[in-house]
Amino acid sequence: MNNTQSKIYAVAHVYKLYVPDHEEVYIGSSSIKPNQRVNLHNSRYNQASSKLLKEHGRICIEVLEEFQDISKDDLKKEEQKYMNQFQATLINKRRAVKPSKEEMKEYMKIYMRQDYKKNKTRYQEKYKQKLLKRCNDALYNRAKMPSEYIQIKNNIVFVADAENPRYEYMNPIKN
Repeated sequence: MNNTQSKIYAVAHVYKLYVPDHEEVYIGSSSIKPNQRVNLHNSRYNQASSKLLKEHGRICIEVLEEFQDISKDDLKKEEQKYMNQFQATLINKRRAVKPSKEEMKEYMKIYMRQDYKKNKTRYQEKYKQKLLKRCNDALYNRAKMPSEYIQIKNNIVFVADAENPRYEYMNPIKN
C-alpha cells in the first residue's frame, strides 16, 4: 500500500449514536463491532463530541449502513453523507471528510454574508473609525497635503481639515 491508497476494511459500518427520547445524534464510522464501538463511546475516556450524549442517559447505537471491502476514504465519504442528512440534530464537531476548495468557498461566502448581516452596524462603525483615523493621519502629515483632504468611499465622505476632522454620509445620485 503506498501513501495515496487508504486502508481497505473487510467489514465496516456507519452508525448513529443516540439517547432514547432525546433528539441529538452523533454519526460515526468504524470497522469494529457495533457493541464494542458503543462501549468505547460510553467509556469515561471518551473524548469525542458523543460524550455530550452521556449527559442525557445511556448511549445506544444503530447501524445505518454496513459495507464490505470498503476503503477508509470511501467509508468517511459515506459517513459524511449521513452527517449531512442528520445536520439538524447532529452534535459532531468535526466533518468526516475535508471539504473541497469549491465547497469551502461557497461555505465562506454564505458564512461571511450571514456574519455581515448579523454584525452590520459593528462593521460599519469599525470601518468609519478606520477611515477617520486615516483622515487624522492625513492631518498629522498635512504638510504633504492640501489644507483640506477629502476621500469618498462607499457613499461616505471623509474630510480632514484642521478644525474638524469628520465623516459624513453622502446620498448616491440616482438617474
